[in-house]
Amino acid sequence: MMSSKDLAYQMTIYDWELFNCVHELELIYHTFGRHNFKKTTANLDLFLRRFNEIQFWVVTEICLCSQLSKRVQLLKKFIKIAAHCKEYKNLNSFFAIVMGLSNVAVSRLALTWEKLPSKFKKFYAEFESLMDPSRNHRAYRLTVAKLEPPLIPFMPLLIKDMTFTHEGNKTFIDNLVNFEKMVCAVL
Repeated sequence: MMSSKDLAYQMTIYDWELFNCVHELELIYHTFGRHNFKKTTANLDLFLRRFNEIQFWVVTEICLCSQLSKRVQLLKKFIKIAAHCKEYKNLNSFFAIVMGLSNVAVSRLALTWEKLPSKFKKFYAEFESLMDPSRNHRAYRLTVAKLEPPLIPFMPLLIKDMTFTHEGNKTFIDNLVNFEKMVCAVL
């Protein structure tokens, strides 16, 4: 019953609270291995869980809707919510919604997608292009570079970047700390 814009706004407020609680060190602990630090990453875990909850919420709502016309309306609503999340610079929820719509359980609903107005198909195609993993998520990175803070980033990609930086570079070179790696990990 809530408007798409209001729902996206409320999601963004909640996501911001969760994201704001994540301390930078939690990203380091997560990347370098929690067991090495004996520290908690509870806030990061909660924020990552939120991504999965939104993604599966989208899939569940669409798949539980038995009437074609209502399912098309629901699909339109989720595309609108995603657009507003992007507008609010909540890229984490934006991606979660788009990935939910891309889920095989939803994408195989051919009749539903067929009935979706072309305007919404176009929006969805643009959203999918932002998720394109080619060239190391170039489309997403260019979009983020143009945005003014504050924003809520797509956390799984941030964690992937930190993991590859960690695993792809030696921590010690000639028994000396590789500070270049450590600076990249913190940035």
